[in-house]
Amino acid sequence: MISRRAFTLIELLVVIAIIAILAAILFPVFAQAKDAAKKSVGLSNVKQVDLAYIMYSGDYDDTYIFSVTERNSPQYSTSETQAQAAAFSARALTAPYIKSDQLWKDPSTQQWPVPAPEQWWTVDYGTNFNEANFQNIEGSLYNAANAPFAQAYQTASTSGSADGSFTGSAVSLCGESVPGLSDFGINDSVTQTSVGQPANFILIGDAARLTGIAWTPSRGGLYPQPWTFDDSSSSFSCKTQSRPFPHHGDAVVTASTSGGTTFVSGGVNLGYADGHAKWRNLSQTWRTYDDNDWRRNPTTP
Repeated sequence: MISRRAFTLIELLVVIAIIAILAAILFPVFAQAKDAAKKSVGLSNVKQVDLAYIMYSGDYDDTYIFSVTERNSPQYSTSETQAQAAAFSARALTAPYIKSDQLWKDPSTQQWPVPAPEQWWTVDYGTNFNEANFQNIEGSLYNAANAPFAQAYQTASTSGSADGSFTGSAVSLCGESVPGLSDFGINDSVTQTSVGQPANFILIGDAARLTGIAWTPSRGGLYPQPWTFDDSSSSFSCKTQSRPFPHHGDAVVTASTSGGTTFVSGGVNLGYADGHAKWRNLSQTWRTYDDNDWRRNPTTP
């Protein structure tokens, strides 16, 4: 007769403890691998959208796309339909060059809100966009509280000339002194050939709108200047503007206990004017006003 020895309680506890230890070791590894996969998908999305912008420019006399959201639409209001907004949305304008509308969706972000008037075209990536050509800037829609960058371009963009040189006094923007804005970003007056170093000029990247430490999806814009990286003014009213926003890995978003000050740091997927895309920490994209990846010709005084 064969006797079968059962496991003792101690042996079972030892096995369970070993499994628990292995799980504790492996689960973070699995989580990191999952995030790395999502980051790779996001980078692929950014690159394809970036190439769509370049192809669009090639088909339209070398000029870049003129808008990123329906905010530039003459009908911009609660009565505007999605069809009316489409002509002013990057998602619609680049559709012929993009296989799927889902390329605008980052796999790590929240679900987009239900489309509604004044927010039809939600995206998870933003364009380094120059708003100097906005034609529908009205006080009732754009003021210092909800669109200070648009207002600054409209009222004080002459502080920087068309070639990017800074000749006037700085613009007072959200409680901070900002240099000339005309050399930042793209619009339908900017050509590919006017970009001094395409490999060092950002067209598109991870973006979101941020208030405190809560984020909502972007609607296409990207306000990259360093004063949006560091919202150090207690009266800063630009928090809801779309800015570079880390979705993966080393993303850090903190808020002070007083003054509503918000800080964003970490890495983002970025697409450049020469067609390449890469992951970079936000701090690496801005060295000085004359050395950064956000101005078309940053070496110009």
